Amino acid sequence: MTPKRQNLIDNGLSGRVYSFSAARDKTGEKAAEKAKLKEYCAKALRAAGIPVDPTAENEGFVNAPNDCMAFDFAECWNTKKSVVFNLPPADYDVELHGDWMGKRLIPFVALAGDALLEPFWPMGLGLKRGWQAIMDTCYAIDNLYNRTCFCTRLGKDPETFTWDEHYEALQDQISTNFEYCNRLKVGDELGKGEYAEKGAVMTQLKKLWKDAEKPMFEVEIDPWTRYAPLEKEEGDKWKLTLKDPDAPLHPKVSKALAIKEFYESVSKGGSNNEITYNGKKLISINGRVLAGKGTGGGYKPNLRQSFSNKPTGSVPKPPQIKPEEVATQSAKFKENLTNTVLAAKIEDHVQQTHQTKTTDHKSTSRRTSNVGMAAVLKLPGMAPQPKDEKESRAQQEVLHQLGHVVPDHVGDSVQDAAEAMWDRMHEKHLSPAQEAELAHVRHMIEALTKSLESYRQAEKSLLMSGRK
Repeated sequence: MTPKRQNLIDNGLSGRVYSFSAARDKTGEKAAEKAKLKEYCAKALRAAGIPVDPTAENEGFVNAPNDCMAFDFAECWNTKKSVVFNLPPADYDVELHGDWMGKRLIPFVALAGDALLEPFWPMGLGLKRGWQAIMDTCYAIDNLYNRTCFCTRLGKDPETFTWDEHYEALQDQISTNFEYCNRLKVGDELGKGEYAEKGAVMTQLKKLWKDAEKPMFEVEIDPWTRYAPLEKEEGDKWKLTLKDPDAPLHPKVSKALAIKEFYESVSKGGSNNEITYNGKKLISINGRVLAGKGTGGGYKPNLRQSFSNKPTGSVPKPPQIKPEEVATQSAKFKENLTNTVLAAKIEDHVQQTHQTKTTDHKSTSRRTSNVGMAAVLKLPGMAPQPKDEKESRAQQEVLHQLGHVVPDHVGDSVQDAAEAMWDRMHEKHLSPAQEAELAHVRHMIEALTKSLESYRQAEKSLLMSGRK
């Protein structure tokens, strides 16, 4: 907060200004002044609705000496001038004109940043003024020897406009810029950080490029584009250039058009607006010219060191594998795998059959009808119908889904659904890998079915035989 001196006095403070070291004295008058300042700040915090606990350590403030401080902003130190110089005319020659008899010559000296204007915290940081001062300095240097830059504005004849008049006009403009910099009289475009839609840049750009995008804003050195009073003084003179076909384009407009032309020349076309980039050929590395045809540098890159001390010999040839041995080992592996799977499946099936209860005549009839339905809906290559009720019920459920459930990838069209289901019933939707896997599964089902039938015949023979 920024209280006034009288407000501090009204609340019991002395209003005196101490040096930084004296203000940190914890004894006598300074300590009493610090206690009053903390009480004053606590009142302001409670008035703002910020809770303060006076029973806490240091009465709710952070530890000293950063618990409560006051700074005097009653005075700010600023320089009177931002740029000072006194130079002779650029065409002055001592041999022709004699020794200089005018005012004392002063070289060009400019200040910027905190050296020019002391930052005033209640008004914000001094960064904006610092950048404006830098631009003002560049403007002064750029036009120091531009004798005719103020002729048009002052209505003078360039042929008779003297160097003294130029230096006087430049110093007046520098003083004006410094005043606007101090008061932060920033123009609209600079304040917003973008070009105005109806400003000089966008109006001229859209006239030449209808679908032009707003380019990135760039700060110009010209003070008539940075300070609001100078912008207002300039008015709409830029609109006159739009009527003149020979008038020069704004530098930002020329840059945007040049970028557009370049991208169009290297664009590959298409929706991604990709460009063809051709990198430059590498000539040298750290001053060493690369070895090659026509270079003459003689530079050879270091070869990668070997990780082994053994001398490198000829690369050994890979061992030859006979196709007959591969086929034999593959057949053995396949046979072992088939026997293992068959044994496990048969054992599981025997255990399940042993626990199955005898079904009644109604269940037998229903199983018979299900088998008949399965025979009607038998697919190409389908394994033999199972005799077990659970197996038959599971297969009937699969057949029911094949004949009634529409595939997930099909839309709402009835025709598409029917065609997709027809292709699925005739196995036209499978990939070659899936077809091979389906054939293998059906082969395993057929083998298991035959083996199971053999075991049942053996079981029947044992039960029907008498005691020996």
